[in-house]
Amino acid sequence: MKFVFTFILVFLNIYVLFSQGIEGVIKNKKGEVLPYASIYLMNAKVGTTSNENGVFELKTLKNIQYPRLDTLVVSYIGYNKYKKAVYLTTGDKKVKIILKSTINQLAEFQVETLPYYLPEKLIRLAIKNTKKNYTRETTLTNGFYREIIKEEEDWIVLNEAAIQLKYSP
Repeated sequence: MKFVFTFILVFLNIYVLFSQGIEGVIKNKKGEVLPYASIYLMNAKVGTTSNENGVFELKTLKNIQYPRLDTLVVSYIGYNKYKKAVYLTTGDKKVKIILKSTINQLAEFQVETLPYYLPEKLIRLAIKNTKKNYTRETTLTNGFYREIIKEEEDWIVLNEAAIQLKYSP
């Protein structure tokens, strides 16, 4: 048991010694924190999210050659994407990021009703048109899912998943 504990302690110290990164806080123009914003370095291909207080810590490993130039990207729904060139050196860099809100105008669309079909006929039509609705080529699709649950004033759950689906007919 002592060996396992010692090994874990040594491994964590090595990780801290061989890492550097960017830490900071994300707010809007009013000074309100933006929880769970997405933050990543474009070239290093590492990322994280801010916590419920808008604070984030983005660590990179030392096997990346330093100093180096990279692009810090921050995105949040309802705000313009933030991109800034950062010069990474050994040690942590502290930043304060202010995002500007944006208005996304959606195009107008019309909803048209279909003729009423009995459920049995609707299922038969769906089965009949299956080949038209699916591609006949191998397809690779990337997806990202994020679920945030707030109970009263407290953020209680953050679930994320990144998936890659391959469809081969």
